[in-house]
Amino acid sequence: MMLGVKKLSSSYDIAIVLPPRGMLIRDLTLSFIAAFATTAKKLDKSCHITHDYESVYITLERESDWPLIIDSLLMATQKLLELKRSTLRCPQLHFNDYTNVFRGLLGMKISKKSSYLDAFASLVAEPDYCSILRDPNTGVKHLASITFDKSSLFFGLKVPGIKGYALIQPLKVEAYENGFTFHAPYTMDLEIRTTIPWIIVFGIGFAFSYSGMTPEGLSFITPDEDSLMNLNDMRLSTAIDISSSLLRAPVDPVIPYSMYVAFLVPELISASKSPEVLGSEVKDFEEYLLSDEEVEALQRGDIAIPRIKLHKMSTTIRAYTMLLKESVDISLLTKYAYALDELTGGPYCRKAIVNNVIRGALGGREPKNVNATMLLYEAIHGAKDPYYSVYYIARNFSLEPSNVDGMIRAFDRLIKQGAFDAR
Repeated sequence: MMLGVKKLSSSYDIAIVLPPRGMLIRDLTLSFIAAFATTAKKLDKSCHITHDYESVYITLERESDWPLIIDSLLMATQKLLELKRSTLRCPQLHFNDYTNVFRGLLGMKISKKSSYLDAFASLVAEPDYCSILRDPNTGVKHLASITFDKSSLFFGLKVPGIKGYALIQPLKVEAYENGFTFHAPYTMDLEIRTTIPWIIVFGIGFAFSYSGMTPEGLSFITPDEDSLMNLNDMRLSTAIDISSSLLRAPVDPVIPYSMYVAFLVPELISASKSPEVLGSEVKDFEEYLLSDEEVEALQRGDIAIPRIKLHKMSTTIRAYTMLLKESVDISLLTKYAYALDELTGGPYCRKAIVNNVIRGALGGREPKNVNATMLLYEAIHGAKDPYYSVYYIARNFSLEPSNVDGMIRAFDRLIKQGAFDAR
């Protein structure tokens, strides 16, 4: 499938073909697009995006805006990769990826001991490669083309005599599902190859979405596809991608992780408050987070937190296997978190719940904490008695009476606002 670039008198229109549904690289491409739109807003450049689940259509005011936005996005990506290299664990390059992809692209700049964060950091710093993506006459044409035939999937323009590069192992994780051999679930051997612009796009998506490595495997946080419906959702998705991916918290079990992110949202996505949770290094990305005015709009309910998608994969010496891929709605959880702050005069009650209850449930560490967190989650969503959940938490954890009162008052507000009526 190939879609072109339309040049109109008053706009510059681009079509980016999305990878097949169900593939991690589709979600990484969505991360790239959301980050692109957020970068355009940061630069005060008009950017209109629509999509039909097969392609994404981007309209800019002029052709020269494309390289301007890409350059700024690449600079942010370099900084983000450097930060994650210093704070997050990442697997060493698979031998095939080192030999067949990155050594050919980067030569002596990487070694067999380099991680995927190292490799992508070097790649997005290569001006010759980045110039291919930023050039409207080449980059956008590659992103408008994905070719599928009987036994191969090719990302980018096909050039006679050039085979492209193999898709790296973690990004073709679907090829290893339920097995430990290459392409085990397929009835045929599917070869996936990419051109340089697509590798960089996947690298940008990797940079924004990769959230670390635990003994259980790797995790990513990406936008839900519906977040491409409007610019506010894309901006919020990018803010959540960046901030939550730096938390170094296991994404499984999903409910404790969702509660953890939602209850930290007031700090996480705020440009002025995020250093409280993530450290001073996050200041380099404050333009990708929300201003105080945008945070106030979120608190008022003028804008809402979009769904996010969580991914978790295990890794062996030979293959990666997807263990979890789930779209999560944290909007009501966030609404409850903001109500706690407003009704108790600050973040103290909310942080007491995080520190005493939710944090111990991460990774399923403490059964008592998991039970309490699950109960609170269900109560916020109207599935369990909210007042019993407060009683249970008060009985089993050391919360001050003012915090217990704050939880009750926050539930009273959700009930009064009819938050449970449609549930």
